[in-house]
Amino acid sequence: MELGWQGFALSLIQSEIDDDDEDRAANRHFLHDLSNLNFVQTPQGKLGDLLKQGRCALRDPVGVDYVAKLNKEPNDFWSLQLSVDCDIPGPGYFTRDGVILFRKYVGTEAWKPFSFFARRIVNNPPGSWFNRADPQEQQTYEVEKKVLERNGWPEPNSPFPK
Repeated sequence: MELGWQGFALSLIQSEIDDDDEDRAANRHFLHDLSNLNFVQTPQGKLGDLLKQGRCALRDPVGVDYVAKLNKEPNDFWSLQLSVDCDIPGPGYFTRDGVILFRKYVGTEAWKPFSFFARRIVNNPPGSWFNRADPQEQQTYEVEKKVLERNGWPEPNSPFPK
């Protein structure tokens, strides 16, 4: 089994919840147990252990999904999507309902970060996730800010220091 038993179990439990929002039998405790994310290995360590060290708690959604090959993708892939709250200093954009996305292409070993927060987790040990600004994040935020301003939205709270 390519994902291992924990990834497969997370996928099945989330499917049960997606099929019936009122499903009380679904094992939500298992779904939100950080140690069950240890099937994702990063250069810094196992994902569940890193999130524990980063004082993070899982929120919904927690999902492991199989995605058939999309237009420009080289292959089918597995997608891991997490929402987390982390009790650490850092931009609220990440630490409150932060999005963590990883992909693993079928037939490969490594999970690849696919969101800004996932990249920070892969490239920095817990405790230093937000020690440095990421120019690509700042550039993306500036583009988003301009779009919002053009559409008459008030300026969002910046997750980046000025």
